[in-house]
Amino acid sequence: MPKKKPTRSASRTSPPPPRKAGKPDSPWAVLRGKELEWPGATLLALLLEAAHVRGLSIRELAEDHLGVSYSYFQQLRIGERPVPKLGPETLDKVAAFLNLPKVVVMLAAGQLSLKDFHQEPEVVEQYLEPALRFIQGDPKFGAYMPASVFGMTSAERQFIVMLYERASGKTLLPVRATLEETVENFRAIVSPD
Repeated sequence: MPKKKPTRSASRTSPPPPRKAGKPDSPWAVLRGKELEWPGATLLALLLEAAHVRGLSIRELAEDHLGVSYSYFQQLRIGERPVPKLGPETLDKVAAFLNLPKVVVMLAAGQLSLKDFHQEPEVVEQYLEPALRFIQGDPKFGAYMPASVFGMTSAERQFIVMLYERASGKTLLPVRATLEETVENFRAIVSPD
């Protein structure tokens, strides 16, 4: 006796084929233009990229991993709600999803700035231009630095100096606390031996 072909209704009950990783579900999966300048854009970009790599839809990212509604996430995404105002519980979920320390998530969300890691943040501004001029004169890196760097925001200029410091092993800005030092100091305060 010949085998029966499955009916249409039987095929409807079977699970849908798995989505291929890395396929965005909509044009919302990337930030463009002015969106990149919004406070918290770094965090949104990290979330969207991680969701994209894992093959998640925006809805799955929002509802299943961040514990927020799709519409709330879309409001963050289009700038109707401020990313820097995300609450501690949401930031905890974001940190877990991205597998990053919460302080890094707060930095990406715009709740902290690089200056917050310096003992004397007002002094950092005074060091930025001389540090950039030093980099500009460096025979190895200076030729690659565009003059437009001097017109960037303070955070962007500080980031470039920090990249240079990492690449060259030189220190150009006043000493700042590293994440490891911050954690170590906090542990010493909380549980002195």
